[in-house]
Amino acid sequence: MREVNSLDSILRILGIILLALSATLGAGGRQPGDDDSTTSPGRPPVIMATPTPGQGGVMPVTAVPHVINSVEVFILESFPPQISLGVIGYQPDGCDFPVQVTQVREGNTITVSIFRELPVGVMCTMQVIEYQSTIKLDGTFDPGTYTIIVNNQTVSVTI
Repeated sequence: MREVNSLDSILRILGIILLALSATLGAGGRQPGDDDSTTSPGRPPVIMATPTPGQGGVMPVTAVPHVINSVEVFILESFPPQISLGVIGYQPDGCDFPVQVTQVREGNTITVSIFRELPVGVMCTMQVIEYQSTIKLDGTFDPGTYTIIVNNQTVSVTI
C-alpha cells in the first residue's frame, strides 16, 4: 500500500511541474514578445546579430584563418626551380565565404596565409568544412634552404 502512495505522490508532483511549465511558456512554447519571423513550433527563438556598416558605409570584417593539418612541398622540375604546396586542413565553421590566399616572401622565409574575411557579428553554423588545395608559390628559388609557414604549420625545404 505504501508503494501506491509513493507513486501517487510522484505523479502529482510531475503534474504540478508540467502545469507550472505550461503556464510559464504559454501556448505553443512561445513567450510574449516573440517575433514570428525567428521562431518555429517547438523551437526557441533565434537571435541573430545583424552586421552594421562602419564608417563610410563599409562593412567591418575579420580574417578567420583556416586550420592547416599538413603541408607537402613539391619542387617542380623547372629551371629556375619553382615550388608548389599541397595543403590539407579545414574551415572552423560553416560560413560560405571565399577563401583568400596571400604570400609574403622575406629572404628565405615564405609566409602563406589562408583565410576568409567574415563580417563582424555574422553567425555561422557549427560545421567543419574540409579544405584541400595546391598553392604555387610566387617567384623562383635559388639553391638553399627555405622556411615555409602556412598558417599554423612550418616546413623547411632544401633546393
